[in-house]
Amino acid sequence: MMGKFFLKKVAKKDKQIASGLYLGQKPEEGRKSTLAVCLARAVLVFFVVYGSLGGFLSAFQIEYSTVLAAVCLLFCALYFGFLFSFKRKIWKDIGYILFFIIYVISIYYLRNFANSGFAAIINAVRSRGEVFFDLEAGMPFQEIIENPFLTVTVIFVFIGIFEIIVLNIFVSGYMSLKLPVFVAFTMYGIPLYFRVEPGLPFVFCMLFGLAGIYMFKNNGKRVNLWALPAAFAVVVLVGIGTLFFSNNEWTRLYVENEYKTATREGVSGFISLGFLIFFQNSYSAGGMNGGELGNISAIRPTGAVHLRVQYTPYDTSPVYLKAFTGFTYTHNAWKDSLSLSDESSTVSSAPEMYDDLLTSQLKQLQKGYKEDKSRYARGLMRITNVAADEKYSYLPYISEPLHEVEKGDLAARMYFPVGETVEVPYYPMVAPAAGAETGILPTDYEVPSENWDAVSQACREAGLAGYYGQEAAIEKVEAYLEEAYTYSYNPGRAPQGEDVINYFLERNKKGVCAHFASAAALMLRRLGFPARYVEGYAIGYNEVLSGKPLQEKYEDFYDGYSPLGKTTVMEVDVTDADAHAWVEVYDRERGWRIIDPTPSSVEAPAGGDFWRSLQGLLPDSQDTDLADGNGINLGFLRSSKWQAVGIILVFLCVMAYAGWLLSKYISRYRRLHSDDRRANLLFAYRERCRKLAKKDAAFAELSTPAQRIPYLAAVSRNRHASQGTAGLTDEELVGKMEAACFGPDQPGDEDYQMLWHFFKGK
Repeated sequence: MMGKFFLKKVAKKDKQIASGLYLGQKPEEGRKSTLAVCLARAVLVFFVVYGSLGGFLSAFQIEYSTVLAAVCLLFCALYFGFLFSFKRKIWKDIGYILFFIIYVISIYYLRNFANSGFAAIINAVRSRGEVFFDLEAGMPFQEIIENPFLTVTVIFVFIGIFEIIVLNIFVSGYMSLKLPVFVAFTMYGIPLYFRVEPGLPFVFCMLFGLAGIYMFKNNGKRVNLWALPAAFAVVVLVGIGTLFFSNNEWTRLYVENEYKTATREGVSGFISLGFLIFFQNSYSAGGMNGGELGNISAIRPTGAVHLRVQYTPYDTSPVYLKAFTGFTYTHNAWKDSLSLSDESSTVSSAPEMYDDLLTSQLKQLQKGYKEDKSRYARGLMRITNVAADEKYSYLPYISEPLHEVEKGDLAARMYFPVGETVEVPYYPMVAPAAGAETGILPTDYEVPSENWDAVSQACREAGLAGYYGQEAAIEKVEAYLEEAYTYSYNPGRAPQGEDVINYFLERNKKGVCAHFASAAALMLRRLGFPARYVEGYAIGYNEVLSGKPLQEKYEDFYDGYSPLGKTTVMEVDVTDADAHAWVEVYDRERGWRIIDPTPSSVEAPAGGDFWRSLQGLLPDSQDTDLADGNGINLGFLRSSKWQAVGIILVFLCVMAYAGWLLSKYISRYRRLHSDDRRANLLFAYRERCRKLAKKDAAFAELSTPAQRIPYLAAVSRNRHASQGTAGLTDEELVGKMEAACFGPDQPGDEDYQMLWHFFKGK
């Protein structure tokens, strides 16, 4: 019995064969060397990667150096194929480590090229997505180096090398076709989703690579002269087939499937907002936040139409549609009349106390219109709620209530359902409405104690330490906010526990309209002038001019004095980008007036890259300058970017560990479930011995199956895990193992199942 394990060398055709082992077939003559096999597989991997990445870029008409990219990727593919030809693993590991060092150094020195190339690709995909979904153009990612032909080539090579490394492992190591197919068709799936087609030469490259890998996989992992030509023939047949199917025919037969329809909203949102679409509390589409300032970290307008307005232009100033009026500020939020009425014990008196419709001023303007139409006017605005928040009304200055409801029912008065169209009479502030002092409330002067120091310091810095008249004070506040602060689409959140306005005034010094309006309102209150925070929509005169003229009578929409004279009735689409925040200040001569302290200039989108997209997701992130074209700015060491670094490193480590575990599991599973039952049993036997040797020092001293099998049988009997081996002696069990694992034929089902469970310890 034991003789089968004594290796007795016998010479046969210059090859040494162990007499105790049976060969299923003779060693095949003419087999190519291991190097040739590995290089051939590497070439196929190159075709898959180059065809998939090149096809992706060609679909979006992104230009780059195809020759340079092909040469770099082919060289890297051959290099990794060469590494796989080494039988000793140490040389393969050294080769990978050296290349990884070069790869990391290259990324470091070419980081701005790679970042700009990535931005160029993202911008091209977003542009196509905006056309496909009919979205308004958003803020593009910034390209630090404005040479997309060069930068896209760099990022193409970096991404291609990474894919070649991964695919080469799966193809050369396991001859797995699943990952190459997944990579290739994922890259093609994105452009096909937007109904743009990859270039035909790249499709041929990709199909040639996949067909070659398939033929390798199903031909015993050998190189045959007919395999690659056969793969090429398959590709040519596919190409010929495309000649009989024109683009017009494709368009005619195209039917959008249900899965694509179901994902339209999510994909369009991702195009507009990026990763922020998964963090709804991290951004705002515009200036409408319901007075909540604490969660605003970024502004990402999508261009979606919220309101449709029909009216007659009477002035070149912006038209403000008022929705929310903040009377008191506390805990990073403004409270409107509805919130205050819920907190008040005298709910019935709330509408008179907190008058967001400026009723007193409305009466003055109504009276002026009746008495003198040469100075006053009355207009009609037709408003349709397309997709705006239903809990607010959106009214021009100064209008009558949207709904006639019972006195004190503020919620019903403000409700404006989507799809509803209302006609709102309003009285434009083309003439003063003095004498409306009954609209002033004690809350219009309040500055919370937690904001007092920051607001006072801002007033001193604005040059308002002494007494100034209202007009001069407003001018100084506006000038100060414009000169000392920056409007930014990505201001970041205030750190946890810190007041938003204090953080904006003292440290961050960048914000959106809500920050500027809040700061201006508190500064004016600190100076003794009644002020309120307001949110709604602001329609610029240029938007009005680009609107749609209507065949409506001017007299049906406007009557009285107009600085522009008789004009045309216009229809204007109001988008989420028009959502805005401003300030109402009381003027004794003109009544409540609009003050818009938000600067007209916008911060350059220096943060429009992938890093800031990730960093901006953090709850307490503040934007600090990133590396410029000449070096690295280490300012992030003093900011919460350490959180981003930590999160990214942990994520990469977890993914790397998960990938390692997955690769081990896949390798182990494949070796336990191959078509060769003998190989499966041998691997299961070695795994069982390896695990037990780590726990049992006595077992680790044993070496031959004749010594180990009885020991394993004893362990199995002690655990009541015989599975058919209980009736066998140790000698019989060893004999069955030798016959099944080293015999000339595959083991039968009964012996295979018995030994399988025995080696698995079941």
